[in-house]
Amino acid sequence: MSAQERAYLRKLCSHRSGPSWDYVPFIVMTTARSGSSWFLDLLETHSALCVLGELFHPQVIYSARAIGEDGATSRLVARRDRDPMGFLSGHVYRGYESDVKAVGFKLFYQHVERLGATTLLNGLVERKDVRLIHLVRRNLLHVYLSSEIAKKTQTWDHRISTETVHVDVDDCLRFMEKKRVQRNRFSHLFGGHKMLDVSYENLAKSTKSELQRVWAFLEVPTVPFSPGRHRKQERRSLSEIVENYEELREAVASTPYEEFLQD
Repeated sequence: MSAQERAYLRKLCSHRSGPSWDYVPFIVMTTARSGSSWFLDLLETHSALCVLGELFHPQVIYSARAIGEDGATSRLVARRDRDPMGFLSGHVYRGYESDVKAVGFKLFYQHVERLGATTLLNGLVERKDVRLIHLVRRNLLHVYLSSEIAKKTQTWDHRISTETVHVDVDDCLRFMEKKRVQRNRFSHLFGGHKMLDVSYENLAKSTKSELQRVWAFLEVPTVPFSPGRHRKQERRSLSEIVENYEELREAVASTPYEEFLQD
């Protein structure tokens, strides 16, 4: 192991390390453009939580807020991919200070699928002690548009954009169907776990009450909600965002996704 790898692992492992194993392990299972970065920001307001970011991104290990830096060497990423459950046991679900009462990270559907069904997925399914917060953005059309704007602007944080997009309607329909299948598949796979469904829409509308549900699920005390972390919402109509809105509307009408046309 290189000095750089050892230094990175020390940072990952030193975050509130201690002798206590008395905490709730959890995962925020979701897909990109569903408000997950904002949701993790909200989780981090609770001092009893240790919240890590994308630990299974294909190229890097994201835990910026927890360890003070992004990324990892290619050898460390390869080791993580070779033994994902060993990585979690050694560097995530380990001993912490006694004031840490829940430990979790963000995991996208595609991260699990990339590693195949015999590694990370089977390992997590077998660990019934790990709780699942299933974060979904019900409006899959908004997920698609957010993704297209992010790709166009190369900006992946949760800021509001003024960009417009021309939608490939066939690509949009394929995207929504794929996400629907993924969502249902992972809900079924983790049906034996304690699971809490959280929707982006409800979180945006009733942030305080939704967070109270999360605190109860993770068995941590309720803490005050910080209004300063409330996410600004997209206020433009679909017709203002989509350059070929009429074409999109006609393609989506009379499909299971017609309801997503409602702003």
